[in-house]
Amino acid sequence: MTTDTLPAPPQGPELTPAAAPRPASRWLKLALALSLAVNLGVAGVVAGAAIKFHRDGGRMEAPGDLAFGPYSEALNREQRRALLRGLSDRGGDLRGIREELRGDLEAVLAAVRAQPFDEAAFRAALDRQNARLSARVEQGRAQLAALVTAMSDEERATFARNLERRLKERRHRD
Repeated sequence: MTTDTLPAPPQGPELTPAAAPRPASRWLKLALALSLAVNLGVAGVVAGAAIKFHRDGGRMEAPGDLAFGPYSEALNREQRRALLRGLSDRGGDLRGIREELRGDLEAVLAAVRAQPFDEAAFRAALDRQNARLSARVEQGRAQLAALVTAMSDEERATFARNLERRLKERRHRD
């Protein structure tokens, strides 16, 4: 009968406690989690847009970052175009705005990935992104208010019915 002997564990400087890998820092874990969340969010937006595009028969509507959810969905095509025209007239070209928003997100990601992590730079990038988004939301709110104010009683009633229907549809999807 042969006896198998186990080899002795390796010895050497590579396995000393000083060379053992350090646990990931809290900031690194936070950065990785945030990066994963952003990537999943982007993937969700892209997948949702693709599904909506196919569900709606290939019809394109307002870009997601410039749309106003159930409000813009409750408008008819001409009203949505007027809303987008008004936003474009007030705030520059839509492509440039999307590029600025993308740049803001890239700045946030760069701050999250920075080694060592700089909390002030991260917060500053978030603040710039928030300021730009807040300005766009305010422009959209003002443009939507002007559009609804200019509607006839019949158009406002149709808008209200469409808005109510969209809200009910969203509740059933959630």
